Amino acid sequence: MSKGETHIALEAEIKILQSNVKELQKQLADAHKRIGELTPRKDATEEVMNQQQLLQELKFEVAAMQEKLDNKNQELIDNIPNVMDSKQVLKEGN
Repeated sequence: MSKGETHIALEAEIKILQSNVKELQKQLADAHKRIGELTPRKDATEEVMNQQQLLQELKFEVAAMQEKLDNKNQELIDNIPNVMDSKQVLKEGN
């Protein structure tokens, strides 16, 4: 795969990962909201515990997805071709 194709593939994967992070963050916010709704109810202890477990799992997933996204962004940066100033090469050649 050429550098250009690799670059395009990495950009596509990064967009997917960014979308996944946004979705997980939305789920995380929804879980926080649901816990807030359940906390005042005395009969909701089990559901609150389930929501808190979900919250922990979502936090872990967001962190893992963010790390993967950061790694792909770094890979994308690393795959940017080096560019030389042709004027500098001509000056050195004289």
